[in-house]
Amino acid sequence: MLGCCFPLAILAADSYMDALNAEADSVVVDPKTEKQKSIPLDQVPAHSGWSTEDQSMSLDLPPNLEKNDFEESLKLNFYGSYMFYNRLDDPAQEEVYQLYRKNPSIEPVRERIMQLKKNN
Repeated sequence: MLGCCFPLAILAADSYMDALNAEADSVVVDPKTEKQKSIPLDQVPAHSGWSTEDQSMSLDLPPNLEKNDFEESLKLNFYGSYMFYNRLDDPAQEEVYQLYRKNPSIEPVRERIMQLKKNN
């Protein structure tokens, strides 16, 4: 039974990555302002979702955020998802926000954003 579900998870992840790559391909970088600088792990901002202690990524959004705070958290911690969310129309964004209010886990929010993006 697990053998049949695992390929579906891979396909969903591949679809999400394909969409992210397509979005990244449309980004234009200004060579005058581009910086080739990496940030040492001990200097990663606290709001980035990374912990310097366990070096793991938080997989959930904070619960009970107002819509503006939800959008900011999405932008800071799940930027790819935020980029897709930001291109949705207002009713679709509200639908995503209401889903988040019921379940602050990023996975269902991310999946709904992608479903709505495909329908637009």
